[in-house]
Amino acid sequence: MEIATTSGQEILLPESNRKTRRERKITVEVNSQDRSRTQSFYSNNFRWNFRRPLKDVVAIELVSGSIPADLYNITPDWNNFMFAEGTDAKIKVTLTPGQYTANEIAAELETKLNEIGVTNSYTVNYSPTTKRLTITGSTTTNFTLFFQTGLPYVDTIHRRSGVVENILCPAKLLGFDFYDYTSIINEATTVLSSPNRVDTDYCIKRIYLYINADSSKELTRIEMGAGRHDCFHIIYLPEIRDGFHNLNRELYTPIYYSAPAPISRISALTISIRDEFYRLIDLGGHEFNLIFEFTVLD
Repeated sequence: MEIATTSGQEILLPESNRKTRRERKITVEVNSQDRSRTQSFYSNNFRWNFRRPLKDVVAIELVSGSIPADLYNITPDWNNFMFAEGTDAKIKVTLTPGQYTANEIAAELETKLNEIGVTNSYTVNYSPTTKRLTITGSTTTNFTLFFQTGLPYVDTIHRRSGVVENILCPAKLLGFDFYDYTSIINEATTVLSSPNRVDTDYCIKRIYLYINADSSKELTRIEMGAGRHDCFHIIYLPEIRDGFHNLNRELYTPIYYSAPAPISRISALTISIRDEFYRLIDLGGHEFNLIFEFTVLD
């Protein structure tokens, strides 16, 4: 079991005194319905106040709960990219936000390309065998998808490390990389196939849970790489029932330990649900609850 520790800003209890104090467990339901709508309209980021402050908290365990999991894989954050026919000016393509299967995203892409195509009409097919998209233009006029130079709708790549810092276009989901792709002539048509498999689960099969105590103390127990924000827990979504994923102790129980000193006082928690790039996830207006078990010293 992983152990996360605080940086010890609180006053350290003498070891002899701590050993003589009895531990007590307090179970708390943090329900997004209990938030102030004037301060936090959406349930993906809200402040929750305790009925009474908890003192000398030595451990915080997430024991149960239910999280909205029926998420959009095309969102307003990454549903745009630039496109052009021949040497014409670049045109923005906007996919409708929603949750798509591979066949549905092929149909959506076909619809949007035909709305803006000037010379070509387009068909987009998904192969269940290769898991890739094939885009076909009706003439020999080439077309280009600008996933590298189609600013501002390209993924953000760190200049020195080469790490993806943010996704701002649907390239990865559609099976493309951080490049511009131009079709090739095939007899009387022009064709472009995605180099990679379509990934409709990209960015939606894991949720990053962030918890802040009293707006000042981040409760982090998982260290992230590439300069990303450390989080309390990563929730994987292998099973979705009626749009929700249920948490329970049989799967995994994350525990935050405050060491070497307990947290002297907690009166409120700020809960946020984010993706791996630290962006708030659109939960579609759904509410949720998390059950925590706090271990305190009497």
